[in-house]
Amino acid sequence: MRRIFVAVDISEEARRKVAEYILNLQAEFSGKVAVWTRPEKLHLTLRFIGNCPDEELPTVINATRAAAESLKPFTLKIAGTGVFPNRQKARVLWLGVDGETDQMVKALGIFDNMYDREPQQDNKDFSPHLTLARIKDRAKGRQLVNQHLNSNFGPIEFEVSEIVVYESSLLSSGSVYSIVSRNIFS
Repeated sequence: MRRIFVAVDISEEARRKVAEYILNLQAEFSGKVAVWTRPEKLHLTLRFIGNCPDEELPTVINATRAAAESLKPFTLKIAGTGVFPNRQKARVLWLGVDGETDQMVKALGIFDNMYDREPQQDNKDFSPHLTLARIKDRAKGRQLVNQHLNSNFGPIEFEVSEIVVYESSLLSSGSVYSIVSRNIFS
């Protein structure tokens, strides 16, 4: 059994700029206010599969390959700040993703049609975002949330040309991502 998710990676330039933004927030809000996403783990999740039996993994890879074969490279941009679920009860800090997001929705539809282990959310509600941090202490995190929401981030454009299947291994030091399959667009 493996913890699997399907994602789109961001460019190295975008990764550097987002990492700088995270470091600036971390410097201003040190302590245990939030758990921050490490730069090497920044990605756009298309579908979180979760626990996937080994015998199902080829189906996930084939569904991802079919989705990738249906796409041509497209452009996304990271811009804007936000939180989930809302400002008052913020648990997650994120950066918005805009651009040709309809291509991500198209890939999701193809993937879901080929891999239908469980019913998935409606892809119309798909909200692409880049998770920066998870708030641990809501009271202490209010200033962090306000600073983040009042920031002007981006835009940073980058081209997407592949979909990646990742395995997430949970260790005592945190999760580690390993590439299972890279699927280049046609």
